[in-house]
Amino acid sequence: MVTTGDDGWARPDPSVRGGRHRARGRRRVDHDGVAAAWLLAALLGTAACALPSAVPVRPAAQQSVLTDRPVPLPTVPAPHHALPLPVTPGPTPAQPVAAAEEAPADFTSALPDDRAAVAVRTAMAQIGLPYQWGGNGPTAGDDGFDCSGLTTFAYAAAGIPLPRTAATQYAAGPHVPAGAPLQPGDLVFYGTPGAVHHVGMYIGDGRMVNAPTFGEPVQTAYYRWTGDDYLGATRPAATGPITRGLLPTVPSEGGPVVRPPRPTVFEAPPAPPPTEVPQPATSLPPEPVTAASAVAAGDTTTTSTTLPPTSVGADPSSTTDTTTEAPPATSASTAESPTTVPPTTASSTTGSSTTVPSTTLAPTSAEPPTTTAQPPTTTRAPQLVVGDDRVPLVAVAAPATGVPAAPQAGGRTAETEGRTVVVLAADGDLALQPGGTVTVRSADGAARTWTIRVVRPLPEPALTPALAPAGGLVVVMGGPGARTVAIAT
Repeated sequence: MVTTGDDGWARPDPSVRGGRHRARGRRRVDHDGVAAAWLLAALLGTAACALPSAVPVRPAAQQSVLTDRPVPLPTVPAPHHALPLPVTPGPTPAQPVAAAEEAPADFTSALPDDRAAVAVRTAMAQIGLPYQWGGNGPTAGDDGFDCSGLTTFAYAAAGIPLPRTAATQYAAGPHVPAGAPLQPGDLVFYGTPGAVHHVGMYIGDGRMVNAPTFGEPVQTAYYRWTGDDYLGATRPAATGPITRGLLPTVPSEGGPVVRPPRPTVFEAPPAPPPTEVPQPATSLPPEPVTAASAVAAGDTTTTSTTLPPTSVGADPSSTTDTTTEAPPATSASTAESPTTVPPTTASSTTGSSTTVPSTTLAPTSAEPPTTTAQPPTTTRAPQLVVGDDRVPLVAVAAPATGVPAAPQAGGRTAETEGRTVVVLAADGDLALQPGGTVTVRSADGAARTWTIRVVRPLPEPALTPALAPAGGLVVVMGGPGARTVAIAT
């Protein structure tokens, strides 16, 4: 504000600030703003330094000089010489072997139900089929079974699925406690916990049915013998309570795993089938008692089967043949070998007069026993006789359905429902014609003859013993897909 004085001059109003004062004030405001801007810039710079940097990390060679903030380097495996202790194989004292060789498993002492009896009957019906490694039986297109294939097939017929191999069946359980009585249908195993190599099915009376090894058919055998590697038993058909226990198993990781060599031949002594399979009962003897009786019976069987070859010439049953066949022989040719006379006459002329003719005839009879001992073995084997053709047969149990599987050679015969069934090998076709006759000689020497009524091809599912009437004969020939059936009455 300005005012005009009496003299006409314009002067600043002394009561109002302005002019220089206002200019000075504006300069002060500009100075304060610049200071505030610098202060804000300093604060922002400080904050920016505190934030994480987006600039790539310096190389490790440049960071090595920064001792206050070392940057972690990538982990590098320590060299072998940097290990504090040498590596030693096997368990350490901190891990005892006993603890590493036991693992929890299921156990049962309950009796099996009726499914075990079904499995036993099914397995017994396969007796006579050949051993085939990995075989699952004729229903699967195989000629025969291996050991675990037989048990898997038998329990599948009873409605119980089992793993396919002996080792997995052993692991599946439930296990029978050591010393507990074995029941029909129990699976018995051989080997070690880490190398189970065989399984059979216990059928009572110290015996099992099993597919033993190459060249041996499905058969019954004693389940224990001298020097066996029996491991234990499981009870797939148990329905009672299951308890938990400890079972020897493969050593844990880091422990030694000892795998003995697998036996090349399964040496269970063959045994005749029991007259009847016992029923499950708690009164059956404990396993050690059953094992001892099986070992004794197996040793007796082994001894008795090895004796006949050493005493064929002195078989008491052949003394009659010796005396009856000796007279036709000429004594002139036998008098030249008196050194062979005493051993033969010592055993074959016991109870008879020791005359010179008997000693001179003995060398002649020493040769016939080797020839006459053979015919009984041939006559004891069942045979199918058609004209001049003779086919050796193996007696097998009749399967639950259908007819026995065709063998690799010869034939198989089975009796079922009052009918006789003969199945020949695929290449064992005979000249069977309607009106012709066919004879089957059984193991006891009895001969039965039928008259062929019809010969025709039939598909595999239609093969059944019921094709023939009661008392009739069914002969199956040809390979799969080209079966021919002869029905005789």
